[in-house]
Amino acid sequence: MTANRGVFITFEGGDGAGKSTHLQFVADALRMHGEEVVCLREPGGTIIGEQLRATVLDPGNYVMSSECELLIYEAARAQLVNQVIEPALDRGATVLCDRFTDSTIAYQAYGRGLDIEFVKQASAFACRGLEPDRTILMLTGGDAEFGLDRATRHKHADRLEMAGTDNLRNRILSVSG
Repeated sequence: MTANRGVFITFEGGDGAGKSTHLQFVADALRMHGEEVVCLREPGGTIIGEQLRATVLDPGNYVMSSECELLIYEAARAQLVNQVIEPALDRGATVLCDRFTDSTIAYQAYGRGLDIEFVKQASAFACRGLEPDRTILMLTGGDAEFGLDRATRHKHADRLEMAGTDNLRNRILSVSG
């Protein structure tokens, strides 16, 4: 790590917790102070990542296995780290990301029941050892149903949101606990 290396901050929490809103607030404040800021979301942030995001969230893919879902997330993450995050950090930018590896632990390990050690290893492989400098955990202040309602109030539910609140409750509890 060099003296000019940027800072990598992730925003985690349940659906509807305000991650995107607060990420934008932090980005605006940093930019007002002359900082270069790169704002990202997971999965996404690259052409390949956005295509993978569309696949994993498409309600038509309701038969997608948990293992397939994990590997899609990790593929999108590997591309994002390689193409966007590492280059931005190398030039000294602040990188703000809506979700990262903590969400994968919550959703795929706890929510889907995949082996937590395997999920951690897959994430480490995709990230090539990169970890956030800081993680900000956002909570809705309500139960899982409250967060799901906030997240889907103005749009149709995606494949993950359609999985229901039992799966969502497990994911939120695992991240916040």
